[in-house]
Amino acid sequence: IGTMNTTDKSIALIDVALRRRFTFIKMKPNTDLVLKSFQDTFEKLNKKITEHIGEDYQIGHSYFMNIEDSDLSFVLDYKIKPLLEEYYYGDDRISEVLNILGLN
Repeated sequence: IGTMNTTDKSIALIDVALRRRFTFIKMKPNTDLVLKSFQDTFEKLNKKITEHIGEDYQIGHSYFMNIEDSDLSFVLDYKIKPLLEEYYYGDDRISEVLNILGLN
């Protein structure tokens, strides 16, 4: 079992090769698997991302599984923020999603 962000266009050839060889099951973000202290923010973030650029760009729950509250700022700063900067490259609406996370 593995996870893959299929919205990353730089891995399109790898994506095609993997899809020929494996079965893929699309999983939507599952709030129940996210840190309890972050669940409300997680839902707000994904709602805003869906409004702006589509549901395929939502942040997955795997980033927030099996971590402690003390690890949350690291995940947000070094995993989620760079991903959002890629998604919103040249788009001023990034400030809205960063504000949800308290990163602006």
